[in-house]
Amino acid sequence: MQSYSVDEQVRRLVAKLEELDLLDNTIIIYTSDNGRYHGSRGLYDKAIQYDEAIKQPLIVFDGRASKENHGRRIDAMVSSADIAPTILSLAGLDIPPVMKGHDLSPLMEGKQDMTKWREGVLTENFFIQELLRTKGKQVEAKNNEVIKNNRSYRSRGIRTKQYQYFEYFEHSPVIEELYELANDPDEQNNLVSDPNYKSTLAEMRKKTAQLYAQALQ
Repeated sequence: MQSYSVDEQVRRLVAKLEELDLLDNTIIIYTSDNGRYHGSRGLYDKAIQYDEAIKQPLIVFDGRASKENHGRRIDAMVSSADIAPTILSLAGLDIPPVMKGHDLSPLMEGKQDMTKWREGVLTENFFIQELLRTKGKQVEAKNNEVIKNNRSYRSRGIRTKQYQYFEYFEHSPVIEELYELANDPDEQNNLVSDPNYKSTLAEMRKKTAQLYAQALQ
């Protein structure tokens, strides 16, 4: 019922823009928060970095675009960090150098050289349920306790078209997961200990570290 309500309100919005003769000069970006498990894998919330939780919808309607560029599905690795620079670009504004993410408008216009587009996106989770109601000076102490006792599930990794990799970097020893999505789309077979994927694991570790370092710049 909730998704139907959202769809209905978007329909009303589009109808009103058409009525006001504004739709041809309007850009609509339709997205949401990342997904929840709702029982998938025996999980409920969204903090563990399988595909159900890291993905989110993204539909962009540009009323100014030619009809040939309407209704196109683009196969590209896109991050939520791309939305803000894309909005500025579509509005004809300069993108500040400090802003993270890529401008998606060349993708939307069919002008992007895909050989120069990113191969993967950084995924991160820093949420810890135990800290949700902790306040003030108690936060640091509680956080240190969570980490010390290996209860932290903060993680980061990389999602490419072929692989899903993430690491629980505050756990001792570090826990890692690696999945080859073409053969294992439900991410059931962790390949971290498979000797055939030793070089792939090293590459995913390296790329994750590189993307994380870039995000901190």
